[in-house]
Formats: sequence, structure tokens, C-alpha cells
Amino acid sequence: MHGGLRQLRQAACPPAPPDQKLSPKEGFAFSQRKDIQSGLSSKGSQFFREEAIQTREVFINVNRCVGCKSCEIACAVAHSASGALFGAVFEAVPPRKRIYVQACEQRSVPVNCRHCEEAGCVKVCPTGAMHKDADGIVSHDRERCIGCGFCELACPFGVITRCPNSKIVAKCDLCPGLEKPACVTACQTGALLFMAAQEAQRQKRQQTAEQLAQCDAAAAP
Repeated sequence: MHGGLRQLRQAACPPAPPDQKLSPKEGFAFSQRKDIQSGLSSKGSQFFREEAIQTREVFINVNRCVGCKSCEIACAVAHSASGALFGAVFEAVPPRKRIYVQACEQRSVPVNCRHCEEAGCVKVCPTGAMHKDADGIVSHDRERCIGCGFCELACPFGVITRCPNSKIVAKCDLCPGLEKPACVTACQTGALLFMAAQEAQRQKRQQTAEQLAQCDAAAAP
């Protein structure tokens, strides 16, 4: 990648021959090429910086989900008052899960908050209880929530739900304070993965390449 960027800069901005006197017109053209080179260098550095600070997300591999619902239990326990399975069972107000495993055409599909770039729940919230933080995570401030339900209506995935016996809502917060969300840690089949989008896409490309290679090998005489 770095080599390709270097070649692009050299192609756009070939160096001036040493000890060569340039005419005013040539001098102007050479200064323009230097400006292009500087711009490419700056944009390239910015590109690599942005790659390095990508926020991790929860990705779902439906093919690996067995419908055990361990993710649902782990999520509820992580957001319980006691933080422990035994204690959560006996709490006066049952803890609310933030991920849902849905049955669909003989398969199990985990559904969770996608922390949308243009989050409809944030746009319709009248109090700012639903907001996006500096890391791009769509968060919910329970103290500012008035239970109007607008975010529930706006969410296209149906994963913003009300707490038991209340109109105050709950949603995925990616378990702040933990190395990775509780649902991901609890998943024993690898159906839930916590990684940057680029890594998820890289793994998809690798899987596709391996499948194509196997097909080609099977078709070979």
C-alpha cells in the first residue's frame, strides 16, 4: 500500500533534474507538482491514521448461530444490578436483554443495535437521552429519558425496547468497561464477533477466496 502511494506521488511529481535552470513557466509547473506531492502525502497519512483508529463493532455470522441464546442471558446479566446470574434471577426488576435471537426459516438469527451512522433514534429523541458519543456509539441516558417511545418507532431493527413495568427504554451500549461485549464473550460458536469493519470485510474476502479455490480444485480434471 505504501509502495503504491509512493509510485503515485512519483508519477504525478517527477523530480527536477539536478542543477537544471528552469524557465519561469517551468518553475511554476514544478511548484505545482510539489503542491500535488505534498497533498498526496498529507492525504495518505490521514488515510492510514483513519485506518488505525477504526471503532470495533459486533458482527454476526448467521451460519454459526445454533440458537442457544447464551448471548441473551449474558447481556441481561451484564446489565443487571447484581452483575451475576444467580443474583439477576431474584432481582425485583428483571434485567433487560439488548440482543434478540430470532427464529427464521429453521435458522436462528441474532439481532442487535447497529449503532447507525445516521441513527433515527437519535434524531427523534426530544430530550437528547438517545445520543451518539465520540466513538460513534449510540448511547442512551436513562436519567434524561421520558419514555415517549419515539426511538422505538424509529429503530428499523426493533432492538430498542422498554424496561419491565416501565416506558423507559433500554438498548445495546457495547458493554462499556468490558474488553468486549458480554454477548460476544458468551458466544461459543463464533456467531458473534467484535472487530473493526475492515477486519470483518477482510475475513469475508478470505472466506470467498477459499470457497472459489475449492470450487476450482473440484472442477479441475
